[in-house]
Amino acid sequence: MTVMILKMTTVTMLYVILTVLLWKCIQGKKLSAGGKAGIGLVYGICSILSTHFGVDYGHMLLNVRDIGPLAAGLFFDPAAGVIAGVIGGVERYLAGTYWGVGSYTRIACSVSTCLAGFVAAAMHFFIFKRKRPSAVYAFFMGAVMEVFHMYVVFITHREDMNMAFYVVRTCAPPMIVFTGLGMAAASTALEVCVGEWKKPFRRMKGEEIPVSQQFEFWLFVVTALSLVLNLLFSYGLQTQTAVQKAGARLSMISGDILETYSRLQQAERKQEGRNFTDISELLPYFHVGTEGILISFRAEERFLRGHIRGKRCP
Repeated sequence: MTVMILKMTTVTMLYVILTVLLWKCIQGKKLSAGGKAGIGLVYGICSILSTHFGVDYGHMLLNVRDIGPLAAGLFFDPAAGVIAGVIGGVERYLAGTYWGVGSYTRIACSVSTCLAGFVAAAMHFFIFKRKRPSAVYAFFMGAVMEVFHMYVVFITHREDMNMAFYVVRTCAPPMIVFTGLGMAAASTALEVCVGEWKKPFRRMKGEEIPVSQQFEFWLFVVTALSLVLNLLFSYGLQTQTAVQKAGARLSMISGDILETYSRLQQAERKQEGRNFTDISELLPYFHVGTEGILISFRAEERFLRGHIRGKRCP
């Protein structure tokens, strides 16, 4: 746990430092097409490094890769965010497919990283109107993208909900928190650079009010839709998980019954003429699920009865 916190904190702070340095380099300058591509490439490379320097949990990988396209798109230029997202997402898929890096979540992670760039670009254009988001909004953007990331894990592993729940339970808290805090820290650092941090609660200027009001309106719409979709999604997940568990349990029990009955018939044929009332006299160890009683009726009105012992046949 300590190693994970230190490692993710270090990578997050490197993102913040990089954002500040790039901001100072281009402050007051108009970005050319090459400059936008360059920023996208830099953050795309950072996303790749985040993948390979993430905290490895077997088939899972804890990281803050999505900060790259989010920071590029929200703090600099929409095109830079898209470029960074595509670079980081494609490389994540290749790393999971050919090098086994977090292979279980390769599709969910690659889709989420690519989408983070496009979402950052859309927010930059339509919500923030090419203005830099505040620390609160930046944190919200980072956290929401990681929540969506977790939903994609569920969507891409509908056939294995138990493992998907385990992955999300392990990955969600650190990735949501560190991505959100990383975006908020970068926004705060930029506010310090432009001298706005000294008066964070200042009265808004007239031209800023429509932007914040529009954001609050869409925030309300998104939150309401998220609650409804979350309710429906949770219901579907729990229902599907219950059906999968029941199916797996029935399949296991029926298979065990068939196997035990087959072994019982073989044992009876070997010991014809003896009268048995307990299966354990024929099969000392048998298994049907984890609990219960197996009763085998015979045409001559005798039956064999055995208590389940939870042990596999040797």
